[in-house]
Amino acid sequence: MITEEEILEIANKLNRIIEDDTPFLMRKDNELFVIGNATKTAVKKYDYTLEFENESGEITQEKFYNKTVTPRRNFTIIEPIFNLLIIFHNIDTDGTITPRPDDEILHIFVTEYDTVCTFIKNVVGAFLELNSAALKDITPTSLIKTLNQLITNHPETFNEADVYYRIAHNQDQKQEPPDDSDETYFVKLDSYSHMAQYVGKILKIRPNDILDHWGVAELIVTFGSYRNEETYKNFLEWKALDMETKKKVKRPEPFAVKFYTHEELEYLDE
Repeated sequence: MITEEEILEIANKLNRIIEDDTPFLMRKDNELFVIGNATKTAVKKYDYTLEFENESGEITQEKFYNKTVTPRRNFTIIEPIFNLLIIFHNIDTDGTITPRPDDEILHIFVTEYDTVCTFIKNVVGAFLELNSAALKDITPTSLIKTLNQLITNHPETFNEADVYYRIAHNQDQKQEPPDDSDETYFVKLDSYSHMAQYVGKILKIRPNDILDHWGVAELIVTFGSYRNEETYKNFLEWKALDMETKKKVKRPEPFAVKFYTHEELEYLDE
């Protein structure tokens, strides 16, 4: 079984992921933000080893090589992270989200152990492209070890999920965990397909190549840079107009995508 110490270690890790500055995308209302260090755009690829125990108690291993988070798969990974965050986040009556105290986490962990394991399996399966049946016999030790590795290797993915989780509740002042409407929300807001179309047109490459082979950070920073070049050019053209014409033309935004550091994130969440 997963131990109480291990589940609290996960809680502590999730509370500290914002310390990593790998960039991730934040959508708030109609605005796009890239949060983090825009120079950290390298594609991340990692190897994982899972252990399984059959009915006879025999332990076997299966290796997964060069696993990464592509723009096409990003939302399918974030959705199961939402359910995982329910275990570690407390939603106040005003919609504010704060880390759960350890005793609350342990109460959920003990009373809903099977559900907690299912939520973890869903996250691991989403990252490694495995269905629930494939993870049925994974050992608890391997399951928690792999989740730890995923949080360490891809904190930006967990950061993105955490930020949207908070925005969804703070804006709507929900008092219940996300339901199926949140899944629809994210499917409809798949900005990465649009970004790939835009960047692909500029670079004269197939959008599918971007969606399947680029990293998420690489796409959002590239899109933000190219899009801002375009919008800033439009802004300068508007700025050069005479006063009478300016009154007739809507003032364009100089930058369509805002770049912010992690330290500035708390101000965007207000």
